[in-house]
Amino acid sequence: MTALILWVGFTAARFITHDAFESRPWQLTLMNVVHELVTFLVMALIIGAFGITSPAA
Repeated sequence: MTALILWVGFTAARFITHDAFESRPWQLTLMNVVHELVTFLVMALIIGAFGITSPAA
């Protein structure tokens, strides 16, 4: 969930804004945004796989 929120808030918003001002094709913007989403999700899965637990009290 954190990866999705970070992607929407930082990456997707930045790509959409920059590409709109530079008049890039929407297909290119979509491809870049999806690539970054996959990158964020893979990083989240790798970090989540470590299974960090809190120390015993």
